[in-house]
Amino acid sequence: QSLVFLIYLLVFVLELERKERKKSSEKCRASMADKDKWYELAKRTHQEQVVWFLNAFWGDDSFRTKENVESIWDFLELFKKLSAPNSDTACDLDEFFSHKFLEEVGETMTVLKLRATLSEIDVDKNKRMCISEFLLFKFKRSVRDLVNAPQGDEAELQAAQKLVDAADEALNDVLARLEAQKEAVKRSKEATRKAEEDEQAAIAAEQQAAKDSAAAAKAVEDQKKAAEELQAQQKAYDDKVATLRKKSEEGGVVSRNKAKNELEQLLAEDPLPLRQAKITQDAAVRKSEKAHQLSLKSEAEAKERRIQAGESKQKAKDMEAKEEEAARELEKAVAEAEAKRDEAMEYLNRVKNSGNGAGAAWFMTRSMYERQKFLPKSKQ
Repeated sequence: QSLVFLIYLLVFVLELERKERKKSSEKCRASMADKDKWYELAKRTHQEQVVWFLNAFWGDDSFRTKENVESIWDFLELFKKLSAPNSDTACDLDEFFSHKFLEEVGETMTVLKLRATLSEIDVDKNKRMCISEFLLFKFKRSVRDLVNAPQGDEAELQAAQKLVDAADEALNDVLARLEAQKEAVKRSKEATRKAEEDEQAAIAAEQQAAKDSAAAAKAVEDQKKAAEELQAQQKAYDDKVATLRKKSEEGGVVSRNKAKNELEQLLAEDPLPLRQAKITQDAAVRKSEKAHQLSLKSEAEAKERRIQAGESKQKAKDMEAKEEEAARELEKAVAEAEAKRDEAMEYLNRVKNSGNGAGAAWFMTRSMYERQKFLPKSKQ
């Protein structure tokens, strides 16, 4: 009986050893498989790694808090910032930028402690840090749970992504047109304002030119009246001389002598002041007439500028009306973009609520909200 017992014991021990070897072999194979999966994951972009991490642990209520997921979003933005200009293709940070990242997220520590922490975070010991390594360290998760986590229905996620891309394209188009429209409206309003100012200035200039022209015309009239007065004085003088000369040649001796005496006195007077006054006045008349012609020309030019300013103002108003019409068309584009966004949001919510790839669905939704910041507040 003792022999039988020993045989049974030996068989039991051998079988136990066989099972342990098998278990160890399976564990080793599983460990190697996890390692391969890790290297594959670590090659993905920052964003792809974040989406994978969110999918992996979304079902954990203690993890899926607003504070946690928003902090992951912020971590991703910082990783992208430190990876510039290759933020969309980079998959990890070197040692320098890894230290910088830890400092910026509040992990203040000595250089030695920083290096020790980075060494602890660095799963594959390549002296670089990918965002998956940091998230595993931050939220105390295992590599095995991460790399083996289901990532949801690929077809459904692709369909959701397609809707999101369509909504993105529509929103991007609206944003581009909106920015261009803002500038166009701004330019048209500025052009209208300037055209109105130019027209008012032209009207004022025309009115002033008309006043100047009227004043010049009156000056011509006054100068002509003065010249006519001098001409009348000269004519009176000449007529008196002619009359006295005639009287000095006709009639009685007494009357002739009297007329002759008066004529001599009249002729003895100095005619220079009157002659000089006539010359001066004739020059003044010519000068005033020239000034009047110039004022008429200025008035005509001011009128032409006023007409041109009015035409420019009308063109500016027409352009402003055109930009307003473009704004109305933009409102239609906004409505279409909103419809696509709502469609994408509804589908994303269905995917998220199903639990399949819910982390990816949240990330898509969060990305859409981020882009909507650039829409008008009434459209967000």
